[in-house]
Amino acid sequence: MKYINLCFLIILVSFFLPSIDPIFINLSIISALKYPFVFIGFIVNVVYIINNGVQIRIDEIYKSIISIVFIFLLSAIFSYDVVITTTRTISAMLVLFYLLTYVSIVSDPIIQFEKLGVLISMFTILTCYYVLVKYDQSLNIAGNFRGIYYNSNFLGFIISVVCIPSLYLLFYRIKSSNQAYKHKGVIVSLLIALFYLLIISKSRSAILTSIIFLLSFYWFYTESKKKYIANIIALSMVFLIILLTSPEYRNTTLDYFYKYESITGDRDITSTRYEIWKTRIDSVSLKPILGWGYGINPAKVSNQIQDLGHGDTEKGNSVLATIEESGLFLGCFILFLYFRVIYINIKALRRTNSINYVEHAILVSVLIAGFFHTNFESWLFYFGNTVAIFYWLLLVSSRKYFTKLPQSY
Repeated sequence: MKYINLCFLIILVSFFLPSIDPIFINLSIISALKYPFVFIGFIVNVVYIINNGVQIRIDEIYKSIISIVFIFLLSAIFSYDVVITTTRTISAMLVLFYLLTYVSIVSDPIIQFEKLGVLISMFTILTCYYVLVKYDQSLNIAGNFRGIYYNSNFLGFIISVVCIPSLYLLFYRIKSSNQAYKHKGVIVSLLIALFYLLIISKSRSAILTSIIFLLSFYWFYTESKKKYIANIIALSMVFLIILLTSPEYRNTTLDYFYKYESITGDRDITSTRYEIWKTRIDSVSLKPILGWGYGINPAKVSNQIQDLGHGDTEKGNSVLATIEESGLFLGCFILFLYFRVIYINIKALRRTNSINYVEHAILVSVLIAGFFHTNFESWLFYFGNTVAIFYWLLLVSSRKYFTKLPQSY
């Protein structure tokens, strides 16, 4: 079993290190090793399953994820560039099949998420505060703090989807005792440190994602929904009153959320995303039925679409990107399968009285918050960064919390 977890650690490290800005240490060469490591890890998992007679339960979640992979393969037939689509589909397949086999072997993969998430939290806090003290604002991009990572959005991304949820898991896992209060105090301090980094990153999508995570979790955690709603309304009213009565606070808030739009140079609350979304819609209108193919950026292969100068997979919205690549019918079916997994979890969570209820509530809240974030980024069905690996680990691991579908499903 230790080899299984060692392989998982190596894979995560190989996905994580390239996210560090090369001005600190250039580890981009490791990017070429990511998928070979995943392949080796998959083979190790398969050998372990065969040798130990591990039973793989093919449930609705497994079926949904496997179906997504095969739809990507199907899109290669109609792809604008068959080679690119096939190559990227194989990469995605490797990651998903690795996670499916890993979760089948490990008794509690959520523990791995928690442990590694806490380590990444500590690394992020130590390195980012070091950068903050040593370099002040000299490394900021357009006033946005990015710490040791390549941009501020990734810093916010990893804090909101990995660091904060993993610390929440640890916080609620610690049993009540005199010593526990000290440990929980340390965790609260780490959370405060992370929230400060989140604020100075000015990653609006990540900040909103963290809010969605907290709102979702406390909705599931709080027994009295009426009291919960009343508290949310009260806090919203206080915020609104302050916003309306304090011009200084209002201007500060507006300055925080309005950024310069890189195309026109104007200040806009959507920044460049409006132009990116518009490009996605234009691409869908050109090939609405069959799509362009998984992993294809139309702006890079066709003169009919304006190239905004972003990367191949930087499409600003996972839903639009999926429909753009797979077409309206297959794209919507992929999204249906994805939403189905989240729906199954929510239904199961409502019915469970398990001692792992809080743990499952945190997991479901991450799934919901992660989807919210994908409306501003296109990472959901791309598997090239650490956060996507963590997110899909939770998605696959969610099957551990129930043995059958809710009866009303």
